[in-house]
Amino acid sequence: MPDITFLGTSAAVPTADRGYTSLVISDGHIGMLVDCGAIVFQAMLRANIPTEAITDLFITHAHIDHIGGLPSLLECFRLSGRHAPLRIWALPETMKVVEDLLQTFAFEIPLPLPYAVQLQRLEGAGACPPLGNISFSFIPVQHSIPTAGLRLSFPRSNGSAWTVVYSSDTKSFQALEAFAQNCDLLILECTFLSSKNTIAERVGHMTARQAGQLAQHAHAGALALAHLGLYDGWNVDQARREVAEAFSGEIIFPADHDRLQY
Repeated sequence: MPDITFLGTSAAVPTADRGYTSLVISDGHIGMLVDCGAIVFQAMLRANIPTEAITDLFITHAHIDHIGGLPSLLECFRLSGRHAPLRIWALPETMKVVEDLLQTFAFEIPLPLPYAVQLQRLEGAGACPPLGNISFSFIPVQHSIPTAGLRLSFPRSNGSAWTVVYSSDTKSFQALEAFAQNCDLLILECTFLSSKNTIAERVGHMTARQAGQLAQHAHAGALALAHLGLYDGWNVDQARREVAEAFSGEIIFPADHDRLQY
């Protein structure tokens, strides 16, 4: 069964105690790092996540707060003595930015690196090869640039599966509800409160109430909120009230470095 560690929980403008949203989903064999906008390596150290525990990196999209720390992360892996291979998963448009960053920083990140970097483009109908015993799929979501969410299902001893779905920056839409259907944990963004619904729609983001509605329609077991736009002047208690008006399950607002164990 997996652990989920939130390395950061902020939207595009961080606060004093919340960095850019990034998380690690791990079962002890596979470690999926999702996004790398800031100094992710330091956040991993603070959360006691070893370098070699990260087997995969899923980059949701190419906005700075989700990809801007990639050169630093790869360089920290190199300087800290990493040798295990790293798979990087991204949509083709995002992967082009990955390749451009590698080229831009080639003067300092010598290729090939001491560890293999395998670039895996997210193409086709959304199914990906399994990661060990973990079922893995993705969905393109509705943001201002090409963006993807993911679904990971971990086998239980009784033959059933425990499933987590994560969607980064996106508007709420029906296909995402279907993708998240009956998941045990749904992790969604919460950039705005409903008073900013018009802005959220225009820039391709979700409000707290919309996140709660999506989780309720998807019959999610629990809902965790990240990518918190607290720089906008609201607080977690306000957002929790909005979510609770729409969602009857467990509501989680993790802080940076919080860990959920299942």
